Amino acid sequence: VNISLIARNTGQKVLANQDTVRVFGFATSLSVQPNVPGPTIIAQEGDSVHIDVWNVSQGAPHTIHLHGLDVDQQNDGVPHLSFDIPHMQHGYYHFKAPHAGTYLYHCHVASTIHVQAGMYGLIIIKPTNGGNTTWNGGYDYIQEKSFMLSEIDTNWHTDSVLLHDHDTLVAIHILEILDYKPQFFLINGFS
Repeated sequence: VNISLIARNTGQKVLANQDTVRVFGFATSLSVQPNVPGPTIIAQEGDSVHIDVWNVSQGAPHTIHLHGLDVDQQNDGVPHLSFDIPHMQHGYYHFKAPHAGTYLYHCHVASTIHVQAGMYGLIIIKPTNGGNTTWNGGYDYIQEKSFMLSEIDTNWHTDSVLLHDHDTLVAIHILEILDYKPQFFLINGFS
């Protein structure tokens, strides 16, 4: 399975009250705004998965942390333990899809801010039996629905928070920001 994601810092999200906030995110082409959440990655248990992340984010480094997947450290996406992807560079992640289930991917650079900004998405690993079961030998289901629950604090979607300096030589970024008080809740990106 080959997946291409483009990390961008130039998205916009229209909220339930019709206000628009700035977001970061992942897109599948330069002509598409990054969506919140990012594209869902789907593979079958045992598949070889190859993710090419191209960072066109105007200077900020990014990663893809494969949250919950059992992958080696080099492909885990924690920048100080593996690598980050500088502006206008590609980063490549390779793994064999482990256990069937639903997982999360997100940027792990200044992760509190970058996840809030919209740099996350679902990973769904299907069982090898090809049927409608939760895993090989698991529970049967009739219909599959995926729900990604998240929230937005509009005060965190300002240039002063989102465009903070990034020092790629340190593992922890220190930035003073407002207390987190989300005003909007999202289900699959809808507020």
